[in-house]
Amino acid sequence: MTESVDRPELEREVREELRQVESSHPEEAMEEPMAQWRFDPVEAEEYETMLRGVLAAAENADDEQAGA
Repeated sequence: MTESVDRPELEREVREELRQVESSHPEEAMEEPMAQWRFDPVEAEEYETMLRGVLAAAENADDEQAGA
């Protein structure tokens, strides 16, 4: 069974998550001692990469639908 996805809403949510990840400045966290990390900077970078992939897929789907 396939669920309908509200792509504009998905894109909005992913963009908001990206803003939050980017504002956390994971590259700066690596300069601190590990005991002071609020999050693992490597995991934050991986999460950002995954979010960019989801956003690209949603944008691709929009482009394909527009061309159909």
